Amino acid sequence: MQSNWNKTRKIKKEEMIEAINNPDKIKKEEGKYYIQKDIGRDIK
Repeated sequence: MQSNWNKTRKIKKEEMIEAINNPDKIKKEEGKYYIQKDIGRDIK
């Protein structure tokens, strides 16, 4: 599960809105949404 955090991170509610607009960048895991880090943009 630790290797998981290297690739993904939890996203905020505001980021979820962007996630809905860009579903390709999102993967769902264990009922929670994560945004992939390799989209060329690091969200802080």
